[in-house]
Amino acid sequence: MRFRIAHKLLAAFLVVGLLPTALGVLFFSRQLTDYETVNAGRLARAEALRAADRLQGRVGAIVATLEFPRRRLQLTDADQTLLQWCYERHRELLKLVVLDREMTVVTSLFRYGYLARGSRLNLDPPPSARETRISFVQWNLEPQLRISLPVRDLASDSLRGWLYAEISLKGLLSGLSTGMAGAGRFFILDSRGRVVSHPDVSQVLEGRDLSGLEPVRRLLRGEPVARAEYRSTGGEQVLGVGVAVPGLPLYIVQEIPVVKAYALSRELTHALYMVFGIAAFLLLVIALFITRAITWPLERLEQGTRRVEQGELDFELERPHQLLPDELGDLAARFNAMVEALEADKLQRSEVEQELRRLRNYLNNIIDSMPSLLVGVDADVHVTQWNMEAERRTGIPAERAVGRALTDLIPELEREMDKVREAIRERHAVSDTKVPLQGADGEPRYSDITIYPLVTNGVEGVVIRVDDVTDRVRIEEMMIQSEKMLMVGGLAAGMAHEINNPLAGILQNVQVMRNRMRDGLEQNRRVARECGVDMVDIGCYMERRGLLQMIEAVLESGERATRIVANMLDFSRKSDVGIEPLEIAPLLDRTIELAANDYDLKKRYDFRRIGIERDYADDLPPVPCDPTKIQQVVLNLLKNAAQAMAEQVDRREPQRIVVRTRRDGDWAVIEVEDNGPGMDESVRRRIFEPFFTTKAVGLGTGLGLSVSYFIVHENHGGSLTVDSEPGRGSRFTIRLPLHRGDG
Repeated sequence: MRFRIAHKLLAAFLVVGLLPTALGVLFFSRQLTDYETVNAGRLARAEALRAADRLQGRVGAIVATLEFPRRRLQLTDADQTLLQWCYERHRELLKLVVLDREMTVVTSLFRYGYLARGSRLNLDPPPSARETRISFVQWNLEPQLRISLPVRDLASDSLRGWLYAEISLKGLLSGLSTGMAGAGRFFILDSRGRVVSHPDVSQVLEGRDLSGLEPVRRLLRGEPVARAEYRSTGGEQVLGVGVAVPGLPLYIVQEIPVVKAYALSRELTHALYMVFGIAAFLLLVIALFITRAITWPLERLEQGTRRVEQGELDFELERPHQLLPDELGDLAARFNAMVEALEADKLQRSEVEQELRRLRNYLNNIIDSMPSLLVGVDADVHVTQWNMEAERRTGIPAERAVGRALTDLIPELEREMDKVREAIRERHAVSDTKVPLQGADGEPRYSDITIYPLVTNGVEGVVIRVDDVTDRVRIEEMMIQSEKMLMVGGLAAGMAHEINNPLAGILQNVQVMRNRMRDGLEQNRRVARECGVDMVDIGCYMERRGLLQMIEAVLESGERATRIVANMLDFSRKSDVGIEPLEIAPLLDRTIELAANDYDLKKRYDFRRIGIERDYADDLPPVPCDPTKIQQVVLNLLKNAAQAMAEQVDRREPQRIVVRTRRDGDWAVIEVEDNGPGMDESVRRRIFEPFFTTKAVGLGTGLGLSVSYFIVHENHGGSLTVDSEPGRGSRFTIRLPLHRGDG
């Protein structure tokens, strides 16, 4: 285990400073305890002796008082006055009895009760007729002292009788407890060690025998004073001192609880411990201060070394404040000089790194800001650079892309690996245009790919630039398709114009033929007679051969062709009318008639096989609209419906399109509904997006519905919505305002 110098110095200071102090505190604590033990014993002994002296003094005073009547007793009833005089002086007296030599009552005075004259007391006479005797008796559970004094003749000194007095021990002790309350408690025992007075009255009533206590046992053996520490009858550890009351058959035992006896020593010991704690704290502070002053320069040097080792070259070691400079100050100065040199070198390198980082961030910003997908690869075709556009197209962040093989991230570039290796080997750029790649959403995309080799600083690798040209390719295809449509439209318009003239001649000649075959014209009958033919026969022949019906069919077809040509000319002609109120029903009829003559073998639909139902509202007023553009929208919806139904394989009912109009408040509503396959929610949400189509390649550009949406929403201030479910057909709803604002 490794110990720091500061810990070693601190431990040395504490051992040297605290160990002697701790030993001194323990020594003085022990001395205080011993002193308190001796002092407590002295106090208990003094209190017990004081109580014994006071008790002896009170009994002696009563005996001295009784000496006055004893010398004057006449053994007659007149002695009652002397007895009364004694009663008045000492309230402790319970009985005073004057007896003759035969122990017969001469006179008596009781505080409680009465004894008749001539009564004989069953008392043993004192063993000595000259000495005063004091004995202990217990009458009705009340402890008493009995004093017997001999009554002698003053002249002859012969024994005449006895004076008996009984004193209440309780009355004698009534004033003793006040002076001893501070030292604990005391109790009184008789000559056999039984309790005659105790703070616990139950022990008096029981006559508790305490001769087994150590101080009582020693008193009974004849020792005047006995001291011992023991557990009292109440279970408390006490210090007891017992003394014999001089001249009385009683013993006084003074008990002081040990907790109380040693209270002063405990307080002083606590004070010593507190002083020791304060001294230890002060010593610890001083030791820390001195240790800090010694070890701080070394710790700072160690800390500085570690921090410099970790790269903190801006750290400066503070020189210690010393009255007398020493080697530590010189070492700190040399350390700071070394760190300054290292910091200058690091600062120079940091400036270079910062400039390189700035240039790198600048280049990364340029790379990430470019709309092209830029990927850098090394000679093993592992990714080294991956810009934001690459993350967006592939959904793979740069952290996961760098270091991986390019073909694992963009499998479509597998076909370009030969060109990548060629660019690395030959050190020249390689490009490829309109490469089909699959987008992140699974849709086909077209990209231009350019591969640039890295030719400087000895780095082998290439930068691959992928530009998404899908929109451009689609626009080019749309422009080509638009040019074709313009050419076809111009050709159709020219053909319609050229067809219109001979079609008019055909209709005119057919009408003339029909007129010249009628029987009602005189000119026809005349020419027939000239030819030898009857017009009735000619009419019968033509009717039976169906020539008249054929002529009518030719006229009807010609008129229908004339209307078709007129609609085509109207639809292909540039509209200069603008928005004006129009009856919407005739416009829809012309559009349906125009669509009914449209069929496309490539798209596999034919309006002649589709049932078109018209459901026009009668209360629909003229609608402000551009007829050519609304006709374009409805025609596009009809053609989309026809193509969707033609692609449905498992059809069980005839193809049907319903064109419906109605009024909804201030709006005119046009609905085109089919019973085709319908569409799911994902297709429905994107149906009006530009270039979005569900048709096969070459069958649609994805612009028809977006252009229709623009015409309705932007040009007319209306709305175009679709309701559809798979298998239940689709319903496109056009809403046009009936009242347009001035703006």
